[in-house]
Amino acid sequence: MLFYKKNHSLYGLCKIFILLFFLVFSSACNKENDTPPSSNVIYKAGIYIANEGPFQNGSGTVTYWDKESGTVSQRIFESANNGEQVGNILQSLYFAFPATVSDEVRQKVFLVVNNANKVVIANKDTFKKQGEITGLALPRFLQVISSEKAVVTQWGNDGVSGSLAVINLKTNQVEKTIPTGSGAEGMLYLGSDQLLVANSGGWGRDSTLAYVNLATGTVTGKVVVGDNPVAIRPGKSGELWVICRGHTEDYTNPDNPLNTKGRLIKIENNAVSMSLELKGSGTQLSMDLDNNQLFYLDGGQIYRFVLSQNQLEDQPFVNGYFYSIYFDPESANLLASDPKDFASDGEVVVFNRQGDIRRIIPSGIVPGHIWVRP
Repeated sequence: MLFYKKNHSLYGLCKIFILLFFLVFSSACNKENDTPPSSNVIYKAGIYIANEGPFQNGSGTVTYWDKESGTVSQRIFESANNGEQVGNILQSLYFAFPATVSDEVRQKVFLVVNNANKVVIANKDTFKKQGEITGLALPRFLQVISSEKAVVTQWGNDGVSGSLAVINLKTNQVEKTIPTGSGAEGMLYLGSDQLLVANSGGWGRDSTLAYVNLATGTVTGKVVVGDNPVAIRPGKSGELWVICRGHTEDYTNPDNPLNTKGRLIKIENNAVSMSLELKGSGTQLSMDLDNNQLFYLDGGQIYRFVLSQNQLEDQPFVNGYFYSIYFDPESANLLASDPKDFASDGEVVVFNRQGDIRRIIPSGIVPGHIWVRP
């Protein structure tokens, strides 16, 4: 077990909720609003960090770590677009990598901007803006399905009426919206126009994964897992792994009997085959299949789970508070974002499989979604 910032004061959903409430009033003035000079830099292999930006005010940003030189570039979207900001809040980013899609689509990066209800499209090498997809409702994550189609999970304007927006990539328009359940969040493409969506509850509560037929635009079935599932990952033998956040009925009273803890779920043959209760709230899940293990966040601490086990480890792999994680199979490194106080610049810590720190990458405000581009 590695201790990272053992004096960190943010533990538990209650404290996070209170802190985010405070940030509504305190984040208007910060250096994220400074306009960087324009540039013609080419961005290639490396680590891309979607910084959410200040809560409600200001804009998200993108940080880039160059794999070849080891240099860090901040606010690369603004630099490439004469200071134009991507918007509030930058929830996630997506590089169109499938070999089955056209080269035109593979040249794009998609920036999902939650509060601005849009997806910004840019060139993946220059980050120069190419267009926008609008008409969304609190979008969360995007995935390219084909050269003509992408899908976006979204919470809905009320934060609970979750759905899947089907995007025509030729016109960048929303073609249809498929209701899936409350707070559509993470998803997994199963092939043959079949998609599995985690209904995270959004601002409410759900406990299901929805099987979606994209060809017909219908939900063909659901499986009940645990309260508020957020992420789905494939295993080594056809099984699926799901992390659930749990449900907090009362943020002011951690002992409220209606509060539920998160869960790590194993699904085989479209049914739950294992369900393990976490210590607190599960928020992130990343697979290290070459080493037969996965990593997840529970209350902000990093835990490791060996896929052949049937019980959770008692002690964290890394003790501290982290906001997101991503395991890179190419480098065999685990990347974890530290948001600090959610109001100033954060950082991404790079660990090896033994939990040793390899490097620390400075980021923008609230580093969230991480993408490693080979």
